[in-house]
Amino acid sequence: MRKFGTLLVAGLALLFVVGASSCKKEKTTKEKITGTWSIDKMAYKYTSDGEVIDEGTEQNAAGDKITFNDDGTYVVIIDGDQDNGNYTLVGDDKIRIDDETLDIQELTSNSMILYGKDVEDVDVYESWLYFSK
Repeated sequence: MRKFGTLLVAGLALLFVVGASSCKKEKTTKEKITGTWSIDKMAYKYTSDGEVIDEGTEQNAAGDKITFNDDGTYVVIIDGDQDNGNYTLVGDDKIRIDDETLDIQELTSNSMILYGKDVEDVDVYESWLYFSK
């Protein structure tokens, strides 16, 4: 019986060591965002007093991209024109790019969706930006 107990303890210890060494640390939001992203498309919706006035989706050109650097700066290229600025993360679910704060609706190692919403009286402007790596 004592031999069984010793084997059981040794087996559990081995499982713990193997299990602990195979666990991967999940990347932080900053680690996931940092890097170059292709800007795939933008969807938008404009409503006034609850009525949809306009909505649609626009595909971006193949070379459109944004690079989020780990120092809080970004470089964006759209239609061959380059611009840059600053960004900050607001918690794990928002990003402030220059003076606009967007919700991070999805963020994986290879896809990201940012959502913005502006409300002016009865007018609501919503936009979704889709990115891929």
